[in-house]
Amino acid sequence: MLSDPHRAGALRHCVTIQRPNTVAARSATGADVTDFADVAKDRPALVEDIAGREAFSALQISAESTKRVTLRWAADLAEIAPRWRLCWTPPGLTAVRYLDVQAVINAENRNVWLSVLCREMV
Repeated sequence: MLSDPHRAGALRHCVTIQRPNTVAARSATGADVTDFADVAKDRPALVEDIAGREAFSALQISAESTKRVTLRWAADLAEIAPRWRLCWTPPGLTAVRYLDVQAVINAENRNVWLSVLCREMV
């Protein structure tokens, strides 16, 4: 880890955790419309960049960033799974960034810390 989440003040970011709700509606292209519902708002977290990459495909450049989000374990967060997302506003910015959950690790299965690996499409 780049920072130690056990230190006072290390969880200096706030995230909102959202679960997907598949709505019965379809888009103009016929795809299911997915809406998200808040599960937990303004949870203290540590958001760290792990990796980033750019790819050139179909005459477009796409970029993605992999982040690790460390949260204190809580019973209402035990269900976090891939397809969920985290909403995060970096310090000094006003735009919300959406992080797609890829994996959730309950450190040593002790129900103390959750490490959530996320992907952000830039």
